[in-house]
Amino acid sequence: MRDALVERPDVAALACMDGRAGLVLGMYVQGDVPHDLVEMAALAGPQLCAAPTDCPDAFVESEAWVHAFVRVPERPDIVVMGLAQRGTNVTLLRAWLGEVAGQVGRAS
Repeated sequence: MRDALVERPDVAALACMDGRAGLVLGMYVQGDVPHDLVEMAALAGPQLCAAPTDCPDAFVESEAWVHAFVRVPERPDIVVMGLAQRGTNVTLLRAWLGEVAGQVGRAS
């Protein structure tokens, strides 16, 4: 995940959350993004992707940020979150995050 984040300077953070255990498994931040903001957003990932169960991703936009969440295909209890500045191309962000989630699944 760290290497993927470095390749995308427009993405401020990546995090991986285990919804079953309720734990943040990994978190990488670049820039001045507060770590607690990233952690709180990551903790919301499993709930946002919980219903319906066939929903592979979710998207939330706040005043300053875009939060995109994608389930790991091989492990739907694990969710990868990407955080980017508002105004980011959401379609491209979600597609890239899906690739990252696929890599996480292959590594686990």
